[in-house]
Amino acid sequence: MRFSPKIVLTLYILEALYSSQNATIIHREGWKMLIGEVAGKTGFPAKTIRFYGQIGLAIPASRSNNGYRTYVDRDVHVLQFLHRAR
Repeated sequence: MRFSPKIVLTLYILEALYSSQNATIIHREGWKMLIGEVAGKTGFPAKTIRFYGQIGLAIPASRSNNGYRTYVDRDVHVLQFLHRAR
């Protein structure tokens, strides 16, 4: 999904406004998801997603200010591919 430059700028501004408060987590590539939501979308258990990140099979998750693993749409697509390839 491609965003117009105006939307990208708006997302950056919103990220700057809300990142210190942990109210809303926004990324330039879309909404960030926690591991439970990613597990539901990919069919992998959370433990498997963490393991794939550790061994480098998938991109390791970024961390939010409170230490939670966060994922973006690109990460979900990679994990869905791995699930189909399995």
